[in-house]
Amino acid sequence: MPKIITPAMRAHLDEETTRLAAIWRITRKDGQQFFFTDHDRDIVFGGEVYRADAGFERTAIRSDAGFAVDNLDLVEVRAGLFDGAEIAISFVNWQDPDGYGEVRLRRGTLGETRLTPQGYFHAELRGLSQPLAQSTLEVFSPNCRADLGDARCKFPIQPPELGRDQAVSEGAFYRVATAAGTGSARYEDRIYEVTEGGTTGASQPAYDTTIGATTTDGTATLKAYDSFTRVALVESVSDHRIFTVSDELSGFADGWFDEGAITFETGANAGRTIEVKSWTQAIRRLELWAPTGLPVQVGDQLRIYPGCHKRVLEDCRDRLRIPGSLLFDKGNVRNFRGEPYVPGSPVTAVQVGRG
Repeated sequence: MPKIITPAMRAHLDEETTRLAAIWRITRKDGQQFFFTDHDRDIVFGGEVYRADAGFERTAIRSDAGFAVDNLDLVEVRAGLFDGAEIAISFVNWQDPDGYGEVRLRRGTLGETRLTPQGYFHAELRGLSQPLAQSTLEVFSPNCRADLGDARCKFPIQPPELGRDQAVSEGAFYRVATAAGTGSARYEDRIYEVTEGGTTGASQPAYDTTIGATTTDGTATLKAYDSFTRVALVESVSDHRIFTVSDELSGFADGWFDEGAITFETGANAGRTIEVKSWTQAIRRLELWAPTGLPVQVGDQLRIYPGCHKRVLEDCRDRLRIPGSLLFDKGNVRNFRGEPYVPGSPVTAVQVGRG
């Protein structure tokens, strides 16, 4: 980034000795901000207090840094709340920070984070050019390249909530809060497809939650369907990866939720989403691919959706079907983002050999 500095800072840098201190600002994805400095006392700059007691060590403005974990919430570090946080590094004149302004040195995001045995939180700083080193091209593949429910897949895993005085189009799916409760429990495991476009009413009518039933909302008509996303409560906990859930999920066969994901809606892990490794129906046990950062407690509410193995017939045609739907009655093959019938290299080699 361009190093635009004030005339006062320019003159100070030209002096034989300087009074510079590094300041760091970390902004997490949840909006929380943290301010640190390597100076021997706190620095007030731009209305924020940059703490000198944070145990911060900078390594010659390289792409890493360390923080004493007793000044950051160790639980939050382990929970991954600092992953992908935005970080900005500057120099200021510690004698008069606002009067001299800052010299902006680096800006980027926190990448790999780890806790050392000595009790330090060690973070990798990824610069703005780091995404350019990653491949952004797609390649031919027999498996789907979309993620279940994303803008390309379009399957209504978690459609938006229907608003009031909202124009809706035929074929669109929505969630409607029809019960009291927390999070997704308010939707009673139902989604609604617009069968006649129009505009919803100023006040919500009483929706018929019977599967297949229709409700007139303003000038629009919507039809109720069973939701692929379900709500359950934690019943018992083995560890941070394995626990059992309430019998709302007892009707789903082994493997139904494999490769899907859960999102905690209450408890210490609220808002955190983790992929499911395996689902065992008989004992209603979920095993996650990664441990939760914070302890899972009995009674925690979560929402969960099934996995997609990205196969055109077994998943898009047979598994992801909504019988009676205008768009998904025969599955979701039209939105499959793969090339299942393009010959692979073994087939190509056989054909060439025959020639």
